[in-house]
Amino acid sequence: MLKQNAETERYNRMLKQRFHTFDQINKCCFFWMQSVSAMLFVCALVLCVEHCPRAVAQTQGNILYSDQIRSMGIDSLLSQAEFLRAREPKKARAFAQAAYNRALSADNPSRQAQALTILGYTVWVQGLFEESLRYSLEGYRLTEKVMLSMKDPSAADQRKLHRQMCILTRQIGNVYVFQRNYGLAKSYFEKALGKARELNDTNLTVLSLNNIGGTFFYQNRFDSAIVWYERALEFCSETTSTEYAALTFLNLGQTRAKQGKNDDALNFATRGLLICNAIGEKRYAISALLTIAASQRTQDRFVDAEKALKEALSRAEELGSLEFIRDSYEEYTLLTEAKKNFPEALRYQRLQKKYNDSMFSEQGANRIAALSAIHQEEEQSQEIALLRETTRNQHFIRNSLLVGVVMLGVLAILFWNRFRLKQRSEAALKLKNQEILKQQDELQQQAEEISRFNVEISLRNEELAKANLEKNELMGIVAHDLKNPLAGIQGLTHILLMERAWNENTEQIIDQIITASKRMFGLIENLLDVNALESGVLMLSPQALDSVSIIRSVLEQVRPSAEAKGIRLEFRAQHDSLLLQADRNAFVQVSENLISNAVKYSPKGKTIHISLKVFEKQEEGKLSFASAKAHHFTSLIPESSYLLLVVKDEGPGISPEDQKKLFGKFVRLTAQPTGGEHSTGLGLSIVKKLVEAMQGRVWCESELGKGAAFIVELPQV
Repeated sequence: MLKQNAETERYNRMLKQRFHTFDQINKCCFFWMQSVSAMLFVCALVLCVEHCPRAVAQTQGNILYSDQIRSMGIDSLLSQAEFLRAREPKKARAFAQAAYNRALSADNPSRQAQALTILGYTVWVQGLFEESLRYSLEGYRLTEKVMLSMKDPSAADQRKLHRQMCILTRQIGNVYVFQRNYGLAKSYFEKALGKARELNDTNLTVLSLNNIGGTFFYQNRFDSAIVWYERALEFCSETTSTEYAALTFLNLGQTRAKQGKNDDALNFATRGLLICNAIGEKRYAISALLTIAASQRTQDRFVDAEKALKEALSRAEELGSLEFIRDSYEEYTLLTEAKKNFPEALRYQRLQKKYNDSMFSEQGANRIAALSAIHQEEEQSQEIALLRETTRNQHFIRNSLLVGVVMLGVLAILFWNRFRLKQRSEAALKLKNQEILKQQDELQQQAEEISRFNVEISLRNEELAKANLEKNELMGIVAHDLKNPLAGIQGLTHILLMERAWNENTEQIIDQIITASKRMFGLIENLLDVNALESGVLMLSPQALDSVSIIRSVLEQVRPSAEAKGIRLEFRAQHDSLLLQADRNAFVQVSENLISNAVKYSPKGKTIHISLKVFEKQEEGKLSFASAKAHHFTSLIPESSYLLLVVKDEGPGISPEDQKKLFGKFVRLTAQPTGGEHSTGLGLSIVKKLVEAMQGRVWCESELGKGAAFIVELPQV
């Protein structure tokens, strides 16, 4: 421990001296490095022109690449580096380094800080954590210096600098994650999350939430990690970059894989890979391939796993990421062990250890600890300076207050006698005012209570008026529709009693009695159905039904009344059998009501068309994969199947005014039954309530004079 502390102190002194001379060295070396680089490229081209055409082509490309960098300005270099930082980190590093050197020569701290931010990210992608921390800490220091030196900055400049501080804070936390210092990393990520929320920056918010979830993931606290990743997923639809949605999917996939939920892991990883391939995001694509390979390995799909793993390793080597090369060899080790190929597993394990050692050496860990100590010491120094400034201001304010208190005391003594009587009168007046205000408050409270009671009474009066109206309508229907059949039954019964013998009219009288009683029974049954639906007593039992056979059965019941009017019933079904998830009695009642209504209101000699078919529709509120790209977010949502029952007649149709009143209780429409049939005005109301109880919907499409079509939509099995 003492040896490590001594090493840390020695490295602290060396780093301070290095930062002190770093600017001077870079200024001197920038111009001659470019010249030497160009000369080396030319020499390589001359030496290789006869022996290696491929080397010639590569050298020519490097010369053009170097010429491109020399011809660009600082802002152009930074823009290009920012564009390439995730796709081509090596090239992005070259552009950012050139931009930093030019900003250093121009003594432009703002551009230096931007270049260091990009450099910190590109070397972190390649697994060079010590360099990443050094660049990020220096960029953090320069950004703070720029913020303090700016006078009256604009809102846009302030936002840009605070956003850069948030990015640097995240990068510092990422280095600590890979050093397994999760507590310190989490504190940096929480600090970055706070800055992102202050800026109302959804992209940085999603990244910071994913980072915090990662600290729990690496500690094997997967349930906690899932909570943070799902919070990030809530913001993904608001982000302006689809790569952040891909990152969230990948993190969820990795965590589900660790929990053994391989199907979920493959689903999330595949979604993330689709987005990465679409936008050219290489780093997250490698992570997705590794997750897919691990899940397929667990499912014993070794061929698929090896294919995904080979692609991941190829992309990692192309990206130059030590971290992903190490992770690829680690997964190769697990895969060959699962295949019982232990010599290959040992070889891959050695390669994994080689890359792991190159990333996490003891000397590098000490240097990172030293850099962290310097950064914390600088932050503490800034806090101490701020505290001293605050204390100095507090002393000034305290002394000013003391002087003011003394002066006020002198003035109070001088004017005490003059204002003594006035104060007494004011005190009495104040007491009186308080009493008046108290009374006003009480009156105000009483007025509010009265107003509230009035509102409640008004609402109750409206409910009572509505209930009274329904009661009057119900009584009118019962009085009108039950009185006539009862009178007819009494009269017919009296005739039978008078005749006291069977004759040719007796059978007709009995039929009339049966018809009247059925009419009364139907009215009572409708009233009971409405009451059961509104009170919640009616319980439905959904089950798998053959809708075609049910409709054919209903048609056989309705056919006699249709044939009596010369009406033809035409039924078409998409298939011989169409399954439906619904309550049998409810579906029969809905079908019978609609078809008998069509017969009732159709003129003689017409045709009623009944059809059943299945259709697919997208669920509301969901994004399909085709439309998700426009929203920067992908969600693969399956379509749902629905059954459509259509009953179309050739009657007079329904006017727009009557269509507004359809499906209401006790509704009397303009159209009248064509054969003198009876109507209670409750049938369509019952149909609507039954269909909605079965999770469906019903509507009418009609044009006056061209018939009407009633359509029922119900979810299929």
